Amino acid sequence: MSALTFPFIGFLFVVIWVAECVNLTGESFDISGQGDSRCSSFQFHFDDVPANIIVPSDAIKVTALACAGQSIWTSKDGRGCALITLFFRGQETVLVDIIKDDPGKNMVSLLNDGGAWTVLPSDDDEKYRKAFTDLRLATSSRSASSIDLTENDDTCGCKTFETVLFGVQTRFHVPQPGHLATEVVRGGRLVWRGGDGERCIATISHFKNGELCLFNLVKRDQDGLIDTEYFEKVDEEWKAINVIAFDSKLEELGFNDALEKNESVQVNDKILV
Repeated sequence: MSALTFPFIGFLFVVIWVAECVNLTGESFDISGQGDSRCSSFQFHFDDVPANIIVPSDAIKVTALACAGQSIWTSKDGRGCALITLFFRGQETVLVDIIKDDPGKNMVSLLNDGGAWTVLPSDDDEKYRKAFTDLRLATSSRSASSIDLTENDDTCGCKTFETVLFGVQTRFHVPQPGHLATEVVRGGRLVWRGGDGERCIATISHFKNGELCLFNLVKRDQDGLIDTEYFEKVDEEWKAINVIAFDSKLEELGFNDALEKNESVQVNDKILV
């Protein structure tokens, strides 16, 4: 499945780190539930589409999903969900994107068509794109803004949330509806500026011992096409790197963090989307 088919998660998680969980049996998780203590969740808008990220805790292994009691997906190989993203029309969940903790082809997208849930074919970019576009909220006006990577609170122009994913402290910045992030800064210093109608629609920052050391951003150009840029901190400057180098550094970051915490980790195959 391409990054265009899976715009948010395909961008964010190019490497999967899975802590080994001993004697965990598979559980079902109802995505319509609120305040489930077995997970963390974060509401935001991705490219003006209402969304919710759900991160299951390390204490559970989610191998099946339900919506309002209706079974909508079951893992065929027994692998659990590492992360679930919901996209809404009003209060109705229309799209569900799943990152599984298996190597190789581990992204699954579900579409709710009038109460009938189906798995979208991995090679049908157009069907996903149409469903996603139909969920976008209309905005009366748009204003240019910037994303500040040092911000850890919401602002009028940007939604910020933080969690631990695959053993790595992770912070998300996503523009609020009606805001076009044409710049990314850190503490007032320019890191990235869009050109030729480009805008940043999300950033994800990775930390080690509380210090930002890697981040990547997804951008959309004036024709609506998505691309990703990757950066690492070198001394006090930010250097653009390619996806292969980024994968290697992120892999090392997660591995070292796990070692420092005396956790046993399994490194799955890289996913380049």
